[in-house]
Amino acid sequence: SQNPYTIGIEHEGFVNNAAWYTTAMYTASAALCADICASGYGIPPLRTGFQPWMATTNYNSASIPGACTKIKGHQHYPAQSHTDPGPNWNWDYFYKLINPQPAATVYTAATGTVYDSGGAGGNYSDDERTVWTISPSGATSVTLSFTSFDTENTWDYLYVYNGTDVWAPLIGYYTGTTNPGTLVANSGDMTLEFRSDCATPAAGWNASWT
Repeated sequence: SQNPYTIGIEHEGFVNNAAWYTTAMYTASAALCADICASGYGIPPLRTGFQPWMATTNYNSASIPGACTKIKGHQHYPAQSHTDPGPNWNWDYFYKLINPQPAATVYTAATGTVYDSGGAGGNYSDDERTVWTISPSGATSVTLSFTSFDTENTWDYLYVYNGTDVWAPLIGYYTGTTNPGTLVANSGDMTLEFRSDCATPAAGWNASWT
Protein backbone atom coordinates (compact mmCIF):
# COMPACT_ATOMS: atom_id res chain seq x y z
CA SER A 1 0.00 0.00 0.00
CA GLN A 2 3.00 2.33 0.23
CA ASN A 3 4.18 1.84 -3.36
CA PRO A 4 2.18 4.69 -4.98
CA TYR A 5 4.12 7.39 -3.10
CA THR A 6 7.54 5.77 -2.54
CA ILE A 7 10.65 4.78 -4.49
CA GLY A 8 11.67 1.31 -3.38
CA ILE A 9 15.19 -0.12 -3.56
CA GLU A 10 15.68 -3.88 -3.19
CA HIS A 11 18.83 -5.10 -1.44
CA GLU A 12 19.97 -8.71 -1.72
CA GLY A 13 20.28 -10.49 1.60
CA PHE A 14 18.60 -11.79 4.73
CA VAL A 15 17.82 -9.72 7.81
CA ASN A 16 19.43 -12.24 10.18
CA ASN A 17 22.79 -12.33 8.37
CA ALA A 18 24.90 -9.16 8.54
CA ALA A 19 27.41 -10.59 6.06
CA TRP A 20 25.08 -9.65 3.20
CA TYR A 21 25.43 -5.95 4.00
CA THR A 22 28.79 -5.26 2.42
CA THR A 23 30.65 -1.98 1.99
CA ALA A 24 29.93 -2.22 -1.73
CA MET A 25 26.19 -2.55 -1.05
CA TYR A 26 26.10 0.40 1.36
CA THR A 27 28.16 2.56 -0.99
CA ALA A 28 26.09 1.79 -4.09
CA SER A 29 22.77 2.16 -2.29
CA ALA A 30 23.80 5.46 -0.70
CA ALA A 31 24.97 6.82 -4.06
CA LEU A 32 21.63 5.85 -5.60
CA CYS A 33 19.70 7.51 -2.75
CA ALA A 34 21.79 10.69 -3.05
CA ASP A 35 21.17 10.79 -6.80
CA ILE A 36 17.41 10.36 -6.31
CA CYS A 37 17.43 13.19 -3.76
CA ALA A 38 19.16 15.43 -6.30
CA SER A 39 16.75 14.51 -9.11
CA GLY A 40 13.83 16.79 -8.26
CA TYR A 41 11.64 14.52 -6.16
CA GLY A 42 11.77 16.83 -3.15
CA ILE A 43 13.41 14.28 -0.84
CA PRO A 44 15.86 15.99 1.56
CA PRO A 45 18.88 13.73 2.15
CA LEU A 46 19.12 14.96 5.76
CA ARG A 47 15.79 13.21 6.35
CA THR A 48 17.59 9.85 6.20
CA GLY A 49 16.86 7.79 9.29
CA PHE A 50 19.87 7.86 11.61
CA GLN A 51 18.59 7.40 15.16
CA PRO A 52 20.19 4.54 17.10
CA TRP A 53 16.84 2.73 17.42
CA MET A 54 16.11 2.65 13.66
CA ALA A 55 17.41 -0.88 13.02
CA THR A 56 15.35 -2.53 15.74
CA THR A 57 12.13 -0.50 15.45
CA ASN A 58 9.20 -1.53 13.26
CA TYR A 59 6.51 1.03 12.54
CA ASN A 60 3.63 -1.35 13.12
CA SER A 61 4.86 -1.93 16.67
CA ALA A 62 6.05 1.55 17.63
CA SER A 63 4.41 4.02 15.16
CA ILE A 64 7.81 5.57 14.52
CA PRO A 65 9.74 7.01 12.73
CA GLY A 66 6.73 8.46 10.87
CA ALA A 67 6.47 10.78 7.88
CA CYS A 68 9.31 13.11 8.91
CA THR A 69 11.88 10.45 7.98
CA LYS A 70 12.01 10.12 4.20
CA ILE A 71 14.79 7.57 3.61
CA LYS A 72 14.04 4.51 5.72
CA GLY A 73 13.49 0.77 5.62
CA HIS A 74 10.53 -1.33 4.56
CA GLN A 75 10.05 -2.00 8.28
CA HIS A 76 9.45 1.71 8.92
CA TYR A 77 6.26 2.07 6.87
CA PRO A 78 2.71 1.50 8.14
CA ALA A 79 0.44 -1.32 7.03
CA GLN A 80 3.11 -3.90 6.18
CA SER A 81 4.47 -7.06 7.74
CA HIS A 82 8.14 -6.79 6.75
CA THR A 83 11.16 -6.40 9.04
CA ASP A 84 13.77 -5.54 6.41
CA PRO A 85 16.47 -4.32 6.33
CA GLY A 86 16.37 -5.40 9.97
CA PRO A 87 18.63 -5.19 13.01
CA ASN A 88 21.91 -5.60 11.10
CA TRP A 89 21.52 -2.56 8.85
CA ASN A 90 23.86 0.27 9.95
CA TRP A 91 21.74 3.40 9.63
CA ASP A 92 24.41 5.68 11.06
CA TYR A 93 26.90 4.55 8.41
CA PHE A 94 24.27 4.84 5.67
CA TYR A 95 23.35 8.37 6.80
CA LYS A 96 27.00 9.46 6.64
CA LEU A 97 27.43 8.00 3.15
CA ILE A 98 24.37 9.84 1.85
CA ASN A 99 25.30 13.06 3.68
CA PRO A 100 29.03 13.87 3.49
CA GLN A 101 30.33 15.70 6.54
CA PRO A 102 29.74 19.47 6.35
CA ALA A 103 32.58 21.85 7.03
CA ALA A 104 33.39 21.87 10.73
CA THR A 105 33.85 24.85 13.00
CA VAL A 106 37.38 24.27 14.33
CA TYR A 107 38.60 25.46 17.72
CA THR A 108 42.36 25.54 18.33
CA ALA A 109 42.53 27.32 21.69
CA ALA A 110 43.67 25.37 24.75
CA THR A 111 40.40 26.15 26.55
CA GLY A 112 37.01 27.46 25.54
CA THR A 113 33.25 27.04 25.38
CA VAL A 114 31.16 25.44 22.67
CA TYR A 115 27.41 25.90 22.21
CA ASP A 116 24.84 24.40 19.89
CA SER A 117 23.96 26.46 16.80
CA GLY A 118 21.51 28.59 18.80
CA GLY A 119 24.29 30.00 20.93
CA ALA A 120 24.12 30.62 24.66
CA GLY A 121 20.45 31.65 24.71
CA GLY A 122 18.70 30.33 21.60
CA ASN A 123 17.40 27.04 20.25
CA TYR A 124 19.05 24.96 17.57
CA SER A 125 17.20 24.45 14.26
CA ASP A 126 15.14 21.74 12.59
CA ASP A 127 16.82 19.55 9.95
CA GLU A 128 20.25 20.40 11.26
CA ARG A 129 23.58 18.71 10.84
CA THR A 130 26.39 20.73 12.39
CA VAL A 131 29.97 19.74 13.21
CA TRP A 132 32.55 21.23 15.58
CA THR A 133 36.13 20.02 16.04
CA ILE A 134 38.18 20.88 19.12
CA SER A 135 41.84 20.58 18.12
CA PRO A 136 44.20 22.50 20.42
CA SER A 137 47.75 22.71 19.15
CA GLY A 138 49.95 20.09 20.77
CA ALA A 139 47.17 18.60 22.89
CA THR A 140 47.41 14.96 23.96
CA SER A 141 43.83 14.88 25.27
CA VAL A 142 40.68 17.01 25.24
CA THR A 143 38.26 17.09 28.19
CA LEU A 144 34.75 18.42 27.55
CA SER A 145 32.39 19.17 30.45
CA PHE A 146 28.70 19.96 29.90
CA THR A 147 26.97 22.54 32.08
CA SER A 148 23.60 22.14 30.33
CA PHE A 149 22.02 19.73 27.85
CA ASP A 150 18.52 19.79 26.33
CA THR A 151 17.60 18.14 23.03
CA GLU A 152 14.39 16.56 21.74
CA ASN A 153 14.49 13.16 23.38
CA THR A 154 14.66 10.14 21.03
CA TRP A 155 14.85 12.28 17.88
CA ASP A 156 17.73 14.77 18.07
CA TYR A 157 21.22 13.51 18.93
CA LEU A 158 24.69 14.81 19.70
CA TYR A 159 27.49 12.44 18.64
CA VAL A 160 30.99 12.86 20.09
CA TYR A 161 34.08 11.34 18.45
CA ASN A 162 37.67 10.76 19.50
CA GLY A 163 39.36 12.41 16.53
CA THR A 164 39.14 15.07 13.84
CA ASP A 165 36.01 13.99 11.95
CA VAL A 166 32.78 11.97 12.15
CA TRP A 167 34.55 8.79 11.03
CA ALA A 168 36.75 8.77 14.15
CA PRO A 169 35.98 6.32 16.99
CA LEU A 170 32.69 7.15 18.69
CA ILE A 171 32.85 8.26 22.33
CA GLY A 172 29.07 8.29 22.68
CA TYR A 173 25.73 9.71 21.54
CA TYR A 174 23.34 11.73 23.68
CA THR A 175 19.70 12.83 23.56
CA GLY A 176 17.05 14.25 25.88
CA THR A 177 17.96 16.14 29.03
CA THR A 178 20.41 13.73 30.67
CA ASN A 179 23.68 15.64 30.98
CA PRO A 180 26.58 13.77 29.28
CA GLY A 181 28.84 14.95 32.10
CA THR A 182 32.56 14.98 31.33
CA LEU A 183 33.92 13.36 28.15
CA VAL A 184 37.57 12.76 27.24
CA ALA A 185 39.18 12.34 23.82
CA ASN A 186 42.60 10.78 24.36
CA SER A 187 43.66 11.43 20.76
CA GLY A 188 44.09 15.15 21.44
CA ASP A 189 41.17 16.01 19.13
CA MET A 190 37.41 15.84 19.70
CA THR A 191 34.62 16.19 17.14
CA LEU A 192 30.99 16.97 17.94
CA GLU A 193 28.26 16.25 15.43
CA PHE A 194 24.65 17.33 16.00
CA ARG A 195 21.67 16.00 14.03
CA SER A 196 18.05 17.11 14.43
CA ASP A 197 14.85 15.94 12.76
CA CYS A 198 12.10 18.02 11.14
CA ALA A 199 10.39 19.42 14.25
CA THR A 200 10.60 20.41 17.93
CA PRO A 201 13.96 22.15 18.43
CA ALA A 202 15.19 22.70 21.97
CA ALA A 203 17.72 24.76 23.95
CA GLY A 204 20.73 22.58 23.09
CA TRP A 205 23.85 22.60 25.22
CA ASN A 206 26.67 24.54 26.79
CA ALA A 207 30.04 22.83 27.30
CA SER A 208 33.60 23.88 28.09
CA TRP A 209 36.83 22.16 27.09
CA THR A 210 40.35 22.02 28.43
